[in-house]
Amino acid sequence: IEQAVRTMPASSHGLVWVCDFNGFSMQSVSLSMARAVIAVVGEHYPERLSLFLMVNAPFIFLPLWRTVKPIIDPNTANKACFLRSVDATRACLRELCHLEGAEWIMDELIANLQRPMSHAQSPAGWWCPPTECDAHDSRGFPSYTETYLCSERVVRGDFTCGHRLHPSIELAIGGDPLAPGPATPAVEAKVKGCCPRVK
Repeated sequence: IEQAVRTMPASSHGLVWVCDFNGFSMQSVSLSMARAVIAVVGEHYPERLSLFLMVNAPFIFLPLWRTVKPIIDPNTANKACFLRSVDATRACLRELCHLEGAEWIMDELIANLQRPMSHAQSPAGWWCPPTECDAHDSRGFPSYTETYLCSERVVRGDFTCGHRLHPSIELAIGGDPLAPGPATPAVEAKVKGCCPRVK
């Protein structure tokens, strides 16, 4: 959420959270996790959430929603929207986002359905660019990755206009996510490798 807030245009104040419930099952049910997420969003970002889109939620999700909804602030609960079809999801996203963002989210939802999962969608590879020119980039849509992940300043470790990589990514590629300041050389080298236009 913090990264989204840092990259929002000054004229924007709210976030649309798209949650893909593909693969959700009874084993996924965790009331304690649901309460924790609700508490964090409600206590720390009470006015940031504009809309919560729940995509691909199976019918078994509805009883969980009915259990959790009474403990959610009514204003927050009213921001929840279930999208059950591809057409409804695409129409909603096109209404809410610019076309590039809407199409990227649709491509991401489709990529999440693929089994076996591609390397680009896996925890080990989602932060690297696709190897094929026209393939889906799981890091974000083109103007986002160019501005916030591949700019010269970000590669040099200057995160004042972009943002740091997620701490788990830095840790996975040899950096110290708790270290203040610029990215470590290992992280910088990996970022350069993920942004071929940056020399």
